Amino acid sequence: MCFLSYQGYTQDIVMKQSNEFDSPARHDILAPIQLGEQGIFQFNIKTGRGKSESVHVVHFNNNLEKLQEKIINMDDEWMMISEIPHVVRVKNKIYFLTREDSKKTEGMSAIEFDPQTLTFSKNKIPLFQSSDKVYNWSFFRFGQEEADECLVSENNTRIGLIYRLKPESRREKVNYDIIGMNVFDENMQKVWTREYKMPYTEAVMDNESYAVTNDGKIYLLAKVNLDKE
Repeated sequence: MCFLSYQGYTQDIVMKQSNEFDSPARHDILAPIQLGEQGIFQFNIKTGRGKSESVHVVHFNNNLEKLQEKIINMDDEWMMISEIPHVVRVKNKIYFLTREDSKKTEGMSAIEFDPQTLTFSKNKIPLFQSSDKVYNWSFFRFGQEEADECLVSENNTRIGLIYRLKPESRREKVNYDIIGMNVFDENMQKVWTREYKMPYTEAVMDNESYAVTNDGKIYLLAKVNLDKE
C-alpha cells in the first residue's frame, strides 16, 4: 500500500510506504479510503454464496503507520445480498452500498461504517427501488470506467447512483435505454430520483460517462452517431 503526494509543480513527488499487513485468505483487496485527519482505511472483503461473508479493515494514520485492524463476520451482524459491496466516502462518512434484489425490481441500501470502532451500523438505509429489472449499474467518475468508483461530487457532498433498466427489445435499432438517476447527500438522504428514457436508440447513442455537481445536478456525456458522423 503506497501513498503518493506532491507539494507543488516544481517539487519532486514523495512516495511513502505503509507498514506491511496480511490480508486474510480469499479476501478481495479494495482501494483504500482517506478520511481526513482520521487517516486511511483499507477494506478487504471475502465473498461467497451470493453475499459478503467477512470484511477485514486496516486503519492507518496519515503517516501510513498501522493503528488497528479488525475482521467483521457478516453472519454475526447482517446478511449482505450483493457479493461485493461498493465502498464510498461522502463528506466525512464511509458507506457500504449493497444491492437489494427482488424478482421484478432492484434497489440499493447504504450501511454506515464507524471509523472509531471499526464497526458497521446494523441499520440499513434504504435508498431507492427501480421500476423494473436492472440490466447494469454505472459506478464511475467522469472520464473513468472503474467498477469500484462511485459518482461523487467534487466537494464530496453529493453521490449519484445510476442504473440502466433491462432493455425492452434486444434490437438496438428500436430500443431506447431507460436510465435511473438518483442523487443523495452526505447523510444518504434523497435529493432527487427519476428514470429517464433516452432521446435516441441504442444503435445511435452511446452513454460514455456521468458527472454529479456540488448542487446535485447530473450530467451525461453521450456519443451520438447521426448520419454516420
